[in-house]
Amino acid sequence: MNNACNIKKSAYNHFAFKKAFSIIEMVIAIAVIGILTIFVLIYYVGILRDAEIIKTKELLDQVRDACRRYYSDQGFYPTEVRHLYPKYLTRIPKTPWNTDFSINFGEVTEVVCFIPLDGRQKRKMSLTIDTIGFAPDNYYDISKDAKAAFSFTKTAVTAASTNETQLFNVELKIEFKSAITDKTLDHGADFRFQVAGAEIDGAVSQEAVPIEISSLGGLEKSGFEYSSQKPFDKITVNLKNCKRTSGFTFQLYRPLDEGISMYYGQRKVLLSGANSAPPISLTRSIGESTKRK
Repeated sequence: MNNACNIKKSAYNHFAFKKAFSIIEMVIAIAVIGILTIFVLIYYVGILRDAEIIKTKELLDQVRDACRRYYSDQGFYPTEVRHLYPKYLTRIPKTPWNTDFSINFGEVTEVVCFIPLDGRQKRKMSLTIDTIGFAPDNYYDISKDAKAAFSFTKTAVTAASTNETQLFNVELKIEFKSAITDKTLDHGADFRFQVAGAEIDGAVSQEAVPIEISSLGGLEKSGFEYSSQKPFDKITVNLKNCKRTSGFTFQLYRPLDEGISMYYGQRKVLLSGANSAPPISLTRSIGESTKRK
């Protein structure tokens, strides 16, 4: 009788153990399936996001090409993407996240869009359409020059606030120093500054005294003449509506007994020896890059 009971009890315990083990196995299996599902979902979402980014890059490329075709026909870039429809684009594109494409203007002209990273951040995506090459210059300190020196430096470049997208405003600084002699005091540090393909919006000396802008060569607000009897002086010139082809001419009217060097950015662009006959002329492109890497 006792043996029968023991056998029955042992069978019950074995059944209970098997039942418990099966539940544990089921929980483990569900957990493994859940983890695998999460990895599959993450992988799938990653594939979807990669596909959306690839699609966005393709749309950026289409808009850039359309802008270049527009420029080829019109001579300037459109201010908005919608201006490309319907001649250059069959539809006004949006990103897979339903955000817009836009065109930014500055030293670099680019087509831009923003895509969401999370609820608080956005990632900028862009393609360069064109680079104007109007970069500010690396400054050269003319005090290092033993003899007389002039320097011309673009200190700021901004897009012009007009509908013409290929115009820029430029701040140009002219610095000069000279050895003051009786001869130079008689003449002063006389020079003429004149622009072509742009307009002088204003010019001030180091003491913030406005300089009168003239209509040199028959062009309105195109130049000025200046005299200084100081050993060092600085002039800030604001140029408006500059183009790629805009340039300036600097003419120096003074005896050059001590010789003189001229710099555009950090580059020495002209060196005149002693007793050079005035006027000495220097002509440069405002859009010229003078940076050194």
